Amino acid sequence: MAETRNPMPGFSVTVEARVATLTIDRPPLNVLDIATCRGLAGAVHGLAGLDDVGVLVVAGRGRAFSAGVDVGEHL
Repeated sequence: MAETRNPMPGFSVTVEARVATLTIDRPPLNVLDIATCRGLAGAVHGLAGLDDVGVLVVAGRGRAFSAGVDVGEHL
């Protein structure tokens, strides 16, 4: 059974059989804002040190993996 870890707005992390799946979930095109980028970085850093995780799969929910960053936040 999959275990959900670190649920945050904008993405989810599940771990099952040593495979962690980080899924970006910001419909409709998974555009990444600064808060989500920070959360993703923290999640990856946290997973890196776990003995029960051997592989990380990064996925995007919906019709696109990601359209990139929210340009409006970088002006």
